[in-house]
Amino acid sequence: MGVWVGIDGHYSNTVEQIGTSSEYNPYTGEVSYSVWCEAYPKFSHQIKSMTAKAGDHIAAHVKFIPEGDSKVLSDRGHFVLSLNDKTTGESFTVVQGPLKPGFCRRS
Repeated sequence: MGVWVGIDGHYSNTVEQIGTSSEYNPYTGEVSYSVWCEAYPKFSHQIKSMTAKAGDHIAAHVKFIPEGDSKVLSDRGHFVLSLNDKTTGESFTVVQGPLKPGFCRRS
């Protein structure tokens, strides 16, 4: 099971997302937890510098920061993906970009 936040994916071929996952092993009865991020079309990857466990309170954010000061909706800029575990104090942030014109659909 996964819980995540993200931008894009509905009308575009890009996705910027970050979240947590849990997996139950029916053979051992154990549950494992992981923290991950993805900037598709690149593959998702586990964030090994953070841990998560049942009961943790985690805040996740994905933000687009446009390049320049144009009032027109910009398709150039950076994505900032971050997680903050309010229970343990652990956090992770990654910046994706600068991105090519036309890449930041934000759909």
